[in-house]
This record gives sequence, structure tokens and C-alpha cells, in this order.
Amino acid sequence: MEKDYIQLPPMPSDTPTELVAIVWIYARMDEPEKVQILDFIRENVKPGTNRARKKN
Repeated sequence: MEKDYIQLPPMPSDTPTELVAIVWIYARMDEPEKVQILDFIRENVKPGTNRARKKN
């Protein structure tokens, strides 16, 4: 029986756990779901911005 493994890319040790969880969920998605998520991100996040760090 072949085992199905997912390996995440190396990330900095100070990566927020919420981000690690999101990457993990994305990695486990089927391809059609991944396409939907990437389309959503491309439509709603402007390139070159980092909204996560813009806190008031």
C-alpha cells in the first residue's frame, strides 16, 4: 500500500501558526479548489502589498 504524504516547503521559524495552518489546508485541497482559491486571491489582493502587516 502506497502512502500519501504532503511535505510543506521550508518556512522561517517565526512564521505565524495561522499562516502555517492556511498553507497546510491549501496543500491538502484538490486541484479545482486550489484554482478557485488562487483566482480569489489574484482578484482581491493587489500585487506588492502586504495587508497582513498594515495594522492601525
